[in-house]
Formats: sequence, C-alpha cells, structure tokens
Amino acid sequence: RVLSLGISCATQCGFDVDMLQRGAKVVGVDPSIPSIFTSWKLAGKFSNYIPLFGIVSDEHGLVNIRYERYEGSENEGWDDAWEMGAHHSHQAFSQSALKNKKTYREVMSTTVDSLEKLYGGFDILKMNIEGYEYSVLNSLKSSRIAQIIVSFHHDCCEDFSIEDTLACIDKLEKLGYEAIDLHEVDPERIDHSQEEYLFIN
Repeated sequence: RVLSLGISCATQCGFDVDMLQRGAKVVGVDPSIPSIFTSWKLAGKFSNYIPLFGIVSDEHGLVNIRYERYEGSENEGWDDAWEMGAHHSHQAFSQSALKNKKTYREVMSTTVDSLEKLYGGFDILKMNIEGYEYSVLNSLKSSRIAQIIVSFHHDCCEDFSIEDTLACIDKLEKLGYEAIDLHEVDPERIDHSQEEYLFIN
C-alpha cells in the first residue's frame, strides 16, 4: 500500500502510475485543481487507486491553503484554466515571470495516523506537498512505514529553512530510518543536495 501526498498534473504522477501498474493500492491525496483531473484519469484506469481531495498534516479539520493562478502560462491550452496548489507561501511562484494572484481556500485536513487506521497501514509514504512535509514528518511517532520518499521545500517556502529539514532528517534517523540523499544517487536528475530523500527502515 502506498500513501501518495501530492499528485498534481498528469505529467508528474509517474511514480504513482508505476506503483499502480505493479498492483499496489495507492491512496492519492491532493487538494489542487490539476490533481482533480489527474485523479479522475487514474481512478478510471486503475481500480486500485483511491483519490482523496484534501491535505495531510498534523491536525484534523478545515485549514487554509494557498493557491496561485497561472496567467499567461506558456503551457498551451492551459492559460488561466487551472490553479497550482501551494500548501505554504511559495517564493518560487512570486519570483517567476508569471503574473500570479494569491488566493486561499479552505480544505479538509487529516493525519497519516488516521489514514493508516482507515486503510490498514502503508508500506510507502511519498510526499511532494509544498511545505506540509514538515508537519507530517514531525507527527510520525514510529517507523512502521517501511519507506518514506520526500521532497523538502526549505528552498522555496518562506516558513521553513534548511534547519527544519535537518531536524526532520534527525528525527527519522532516531526512529530507525536510514537517510539517503537522492542527489548523491542521481545528481543528473536531482540538482541539489538535501532536498530529495529516501528513508528506509
């Protein structure tokens, strides 16, 4: 079983598709507009895909997340057609050449622990969630998930720094995980160190 946090566009869900083709049950969680279309396509093709439109953090209930609308995007056919979800203030968007409008939307939040109880646990936890990885990782109390794959966003989230990333790595190592910096494994694909990690129990 795979808990995949951050689905986004159809071009960014290769990991999820690969796991689904291998027969794994994938629970995909993402509140952003692109993920609705992506999850609809995945659910139509794979009976082992379960879409959830919300977020996972360290709390339950309604939370505000930030969206940014792409205007004048170079992606032909998508101009002004969808919003890109960002779970925390995202400098990379505001520094881009795209004209953006910051908006907020209330979405429902749940926790990893609640989803584990609902779906019988997970073997893999994958996260690319624009800053919410910190609250998710800090909420973990054990190493019962065998592998955790995470993109850290200290480089583009105003609310977090490299110190927050290092603190999460330290916590997971104390829980018994081996931390593997994927930049060292594949530097041609992953440009920077201390951003993409695989944790193995």
